[in-house]
Amino acid sequence: MATKDAEVSLRLRENKRRHRARQKEYTADLERQLRELQREGVRATIEVQVEARKVVKENKRLRALLRQVGVEDGLVEKWLREDEGKKAEAGDCGRRRDCVGRKADSVCGRGTTVNEAVAPGIIGASGERICREGPTGMAAGDCDLYVRNGGNTQTGNGSPTESPATTNDANTTNQPSSALSSTCSSSSQKKCNRAPSALTPATPRQPSPLILPPCKLLTRLSADPSADLLQLPLLPSESQSSSSPHKPSNSNDEEEEPGIPCTQAYLMLTQYATSEEKLDEVAKILEEGCVKDKKGGGCRDGDAHLLERERKLSEQGQILYADQLLAAAAPTVHTAAYAPIQDCDEVFNYWEPTHYLSHGYGLQTWEYSPEFAIRSWAYVGLHALAGKLALVFEFYFTRIILAFACAVCETRLFSTIQRTLNPRVGLLFLLATVSSPGMFHASAAYLPSSFAMNMTMLGMSAFMDWQGGLKTAHGIFWFAAGGILGWPFALALAVPFLLEELVLAAISGEVVGILSRVLDGTARSFILLALVTAVDTFFYRRLEVVPFNIVRYNVFSGSGKGPDIFGTEPWHFYIRNLLLNFNIWLVFAIGALPLVVLQHRDRSLSSSKQTAFRSLVFVSPFYLWLAIFTIQPHKEERFMFPAYPALALNAAVGLHVALSYIGSSNPRTMFGMIPPKIRLAVVSVLVIGAIDAGLWRIVGMVTAYSAPLHIYGALQGLGQTTSGDTLCFGKEWYRFPSSYFLPNGMKAKFVKSAFDGLLPGEFHEGKTGFGIWSGTWLIPSGMNDENQEDMSKYISLSQCSFLVDSYFPGSEASGLEPHYILDTANWQELSCSHFLDASRTSLLGRTLWLPDSSLIPKRFRRQYGRYCLLRRKREI
Repeated sequence: MATKDAEVSLRLRENKRRHRARQKEYTADLERQLRELQREGVRATIEVQVEARKVVKENKRLRALLRQVGVEDGLVEKWLREDEGKKAEAGDCGRRRDCVGRKADSVCGRGTTVNEAVAPGIIGASGERICREGPTGMAAGDCDLYVRNGGNTQTGNGSPTESPATTNDANTTNQPSSALSSTCSSSSQKKCNRAPSALTPATPRQPSPLILPPCKLLTRLSADPSADLLQLPLLPSESQSSSSPHKPSNSNDEEEEPGIPCTQAYLMLTQYATSEEKLDEVAKILEEGCVKDKKGGGCRDGDAHLLERERKLSEQGQILYADQLLAAAAPTVHTAAYAPIQDCDEVFNYWEPTHYLSHGYGLQTWEYSPEFAIRSWAYVGLHALAGKLALVFEFYFTRIILAFACAVCETRLFSTIQRTLNPRVGLLFLLATVSSPGMFHASAAYLPSSFAMNMTMLGMSAFMDWQGGLKTAHGIFWFAAGGILGWPFALALAVPFLLEELVLAAISGEVVGILSRVLDGTARSFILLALVTAVDTFFYRRLEVVPFNIVRYNVFSGSGKGPDIFGTEPWHFYIRNLLLNFNIWLVFAIGALPLVVLQHRDRSLSSSKQTAFRSLVFVSPFYLWLAIFTIQPHKEERFMFPAYPALALNAAVGLHVALSYIGSSNPRTMFGMIPPKIRLAVVSVLVIGAIDAGLWRIVGMVTAYSAPLHIYGALQGLGQTTSGDTLCFGKEWYRFPSSYFLPNGMKAKFVKSAFDGLLPGEFHEGKTGFGIWSGTWLIPSGMNDENQEDMSKYISLSQCSFLVDSYFPGSEASGLEPHYILDTANWQELSCSHFLDASRTSLLGRTLWLPDSSLIPKRFRRQYGRYCLLRRKREI
């Protein structure tokens, strides 16, 4: 039995082996047959192509022969298209020609003389179909390319005008004679006139250069979908002459028909088509019946509807820009009125010097001592002039100007992003900036880094916007203005854009043009530097180049000096800070580069290398800035201000790319398998959550730390102060909002506290024998750049008429920092406001606004202390 089973198994294995061998042989035979069929198919295709070329060549020669005997192309094609037995009507205008698969519109009756008996298309070197325009200006190129025409034309009265035709040996394509050409009159009759019946043989002409009419952008895009609209060449302007082919045949009408010049039409498409729908709409409008302008270098549409469309588009563009500005400027009043001052440097280094220029007194830091001169009086002077425009409330008026200027710059960049990248990217950029706490504080902050942020937005916009040509000089100037008037280190943000210019120079070979633009921007920057240096030299009474002084102090000051003596932070400080100020937007900003690389890798066939390179340039500034300042030991939040626009742009680009993957309908992708409603819900929660988180933090900051802006109103009351009163600060010195909040003549003083660094002094107020603003050039005593304490900056507590202090329950008093609020025997509360007690409030309460409600668990509720303005009861 076992032997029989073994034989069966052996037989089965042998059968399987033979079956596999037969299957393998059969497969090999099929593959061989397939290869033979493919070879035969290739041979057949080659033969068909050869025969097709012969047919094309024979057709060309036959057409040339027909033309020589007086039969024009228009008649031939008309005969081929019409049914047998149907006679051609003598007064017909010629039929339209079909170029690159698109039927061009007729220009008959559009108010321009057009020869419609157009020669058939020829095949260009690149295989594109090229149509010849009629001798009097056929539609400015019914194809995506056109050959500037000669040939025989007909004037409005029917007299022929000789022009050369084209001949090219065997491949000759001659211009039609005037015999069967029909013209569309631009006269008031608006009708097609029959040309004389005399047959005139065509004369040879030399081929003209190929020029692209931008008004035919739709045809151009149909031929090359990857074409960059901003890089298409414009028609050159041509001089007026009687023989110009741009001139209408009917010269009796001096007044030109309404229409759109070609360059203006081109700008319409690139400026107002901010979405794919608008792009299609405007392109179709420009595609309809364009004919060359008699003034040269343009295309015009005889129908007035195109002018009306342009007017409407222009109005829509203006309304859209106004709406964008309103959306960006709406939060500015709130920011200027309620945003707390986060950095004491803003007060002592900028608000106080401005108050000195405006009112003759103020506090002076060591940075303004002529010994160091690392602050620019030109920057302060501009704000002092702005404040002088306000009769009252100089502080808030200046803040409104600062916030509104930021909104204007933000709107400019937003508009450029919409045109250059994508409308959705622009919308996401606007959402990120308007809803972020970081931009909320930076927009109204009186700091050079905020000014540099505004100039960065203008500089980025100039470099990104290629509409109307490269704006390298403008971009360089704006970045230089941020570095010269603001903060010199902000110039680093321009590096990626300048590298892009170098790459373009290397690729295009236009070294002279790019070099001239760079030199132009550099020259403007040096002029600005000279003006700023002149202003600072006037105030310091010595030659001072403040931007150079700032770089020298921060980079080359040596040990024991420099910014590090004011404190250092770990490398992740900016990551934590930016997460607080931009929440989820920071995640997308950091992920923008890998997402862009991934997108261009997956869609390499539909995106050009230029697009990929520009995308990398646009997202690079934020990474560069973050890397530079992460490695610096001394870190402050305001150091990130110049990069906030770059961060918002990266976040918008990153989220845009992510949405393109999430919105994929391909069922083979991970996101394609998720139901669309679920994806929409997740994305909506993400975006709305990011906006809400930003707004909650803004409200949380305003409600927690605005007390220093509110308590000083009590000093303005009648009879509250007398001449010679002083307001003192102890441990709350760094929250002083500036002398603008004090009555005229009242000065801020300091009493000793636990702080052992260098406090500000006072500007010299002498005038007799010193001239105006003597405090700007006289060297004050007790100043140093090592943060060493100077005891002359303090006064005795007995000299204080008013005192600002804070009290937090549970805090311990000390000899230098007693609880003055609790000393009711000597001090009475004049004005108090609540102030967040960070030591007793949870992380969630410190991060976001939480309502004071019993619904919130006690451990998450916010805990407050008191921030008070005290008035002395009696002498100590």
